[in-house]
Amino acid sequence: MDRAQLATAVGISQGTLQHSDTDWLKFAYEGKILFRPIKAFRHSISWNAINSANCVYGGSGGRTVTKDGKQYRVRLMRGAITDPSKNQDSDRGAHGSEWNRLMLPIHDQVRSGNWSYPAYVESGIPDWGIGFTDVDLVTHQTHGNGSYVLCQETLGSVIGSRIYRGRGGVSDSGWGAPSVADTTRGWAPVLELIQ
Repeated sequence: MDRAQLATAVGISQGTLQHSDTDWLKFAYEGKILFRPIKAFRHSISWNAINSANCVYGGSGGRTVTKDGKQYRVRLMRGAITDPSKNQDSDRGAHGSEWNRLMLPIHDQVRSGNWSYPAYVESGIPDWGIGFTDVDLVTHQTHGNGSYVLCQETLGSVIGSRIYRGRGGVSDSGWGAPSVADTTRGWAPVLELIQ
């Protein structure tokens, strides 16, 4: 299933397809097998549009797709440790999040520990020896559209806003209105294998 077919299969038409040939990352995390594209392959899409397609949270009520006889839940990555997030905390609730546990160990800044946003990164992030940059991942706004990668969480202190990761680098954490669908917003869905 290619990227355009995935969007069609789950009923997402908002936004613009990009990076249609981007590879998938594969993770083993908390007893589950997860796939996520290296780059957001759709931009100009709102959190609300993804939610309307039941592709934010996964779970038993979420959207599923089948590829090569295997079924996957389609969801967004978790950008904070809690939902609602503790965005008023100094770490914006990012420490220990799925994003930090999976996206930071594959980034080149893990080698030096010289993160663009060190307050949002807990100590002890391992180096998995991959070395992707913000250019590779499109997690900085100067490297292309969709760098504000939409995540699941709402905010604890700003009613109605949603978390995104990226914008100023892989370690950045921000938030915005769920209705915004400008070129900064990116969809990089997680496909979680149903076992």
